[in-house]
Amino acid sequence: MTNSVAATFALTARLFPPNSKEAKQQELAIQKGNVVLDDVQTAKKLAKDYQTIPNTGAGSLLRFVPGTTAHDLDKTLDSIRANVSFDQLNAMRQASPTGGALGNVSNQENTKLEAALGSLEQSQSEAQFLRNLERVESIYADIVHGEGNWRRNEAGQIEVGFGIGGQSAPAGDMNSAADALIAKYQKGAQ
Repeated sequence: MTNSVAATFALTARLFPPNSKEAKQQELAIQKGNVVLDDVQTAKKLAKDYQTIPNTGAGSLLRFVPGTTAHDLDKTLDSIRANVSFDQLNAMRQASPTGGALGNVSNQENTKLEAALGSLEQSQSEAQFLRNLERVESIYADIVHGEGNWRRNEAGQIEVGFGIGGQSAPAGDMNSAADALIAKYQKGAQ
């Protein structure tokens, strides 16, 4: 576990009782976020993994041919789209004044929810497709690691371990990092 993730768990434990609904929701959000981050990394690799015909743009038609890299990319995107759609729908339900009475969601509405963070259509140019994947990756990196606790290196990979809330987290003491963040926001609230 990286320092950033450990610090996030330490902060969650300090703010919410261990078996509270909020703590369980936070833990689930981090788990789902890690799945999305893993799938985004896989999709980025698959999008660039071709000899002659790209897996995006016109080459996306190969997604209908089982056993091709384009098909693998399409199925990886299904997982990302489903998670984005569920997260968007849950956010709308939580924001609903009636506590979640949104009714049934049509296929067309679901497609729009999937694209809320950026279109993940394989038929886009490789550059546009990768840019949208990075946008989704950034949003989920904020969810999993906390805003300001990660950065993108020169190779475009996510690096974590920058503490919580921009605080430097000592390797052995995650509670002190949580204390520092809590103190920072308590001072701002006064």
